[in-house]
Amino acid sequence: MDHQTTRSETSVPPSFPRSERPSEESQSRHAEHHAWVLVVDDNETERSEMVELISQMGHFSWMADSLAESEWRIRHDPDLKAVVLDIGLPDGNGLKLLDSLRSSAGRLEERNIIVVTGLTPAEYPAKEMFGDVRAVLRKPIEADRLKSTLDEILIPSSTHE
Repeated sequence: MDHQTTRSETSVPPSFPRSERPSEESQSRHAEHHAWVLVVDDNETERSEMVELISQMGHFSWMADSLAESEWRIRHDPDLKAVVLDIGLPDGNGLKLLDSLRSSAGRLEERNIIVVTGLTPAEYPAKEMFGDVRAVLRKPIEADRLKSTLDEILIPSSTHE
C-alpha cells in the first residue's frame, strides 16, 4: 500500500477497518477528486456494499459499526469529507452523532452527512432532529441515489455535468 492510502493509520486505533485502495480505472476517472468517507453501519453486508460503491467512485473509506468509533474518527481525521450514517447502532442512536457535530466547532459540516435508515418515513424521528443533513436514504440503499448524493458532496460544483 502506498503512503496516500495509509497516511492516517498512525493516529487510528488498530481495530478500525478501512477499505482497500480504489481500482486504477476509478482512480484515473476521479484523479482530482479523491476523498475520505466514513461509513457507519452495524450491518456488515450493507456497510461493505456502500464501501465498495465508494471505492468504485475513486474514493477511500473508513468503516465503523458504532457511535464510539465514528465519533473518534470524526474528531481525529482532518481529511474526512463525508459520513454515511446509520441511525440504528448498537451503542445508541446515530442522531447523537449529529448532536455532537452541532455542539462542536468540528471540521465536518452537517451538510456532508448522509443518514441511512431501515425505518419507514412514518417511523422517522421529528424532521428537525435530522437538521441540515444532505439526505436521508431508506434501506435497502439504492446505489445510484447514494452515488449521486456523494457526488454532490465530494465533487466541486463547477465540475458537475
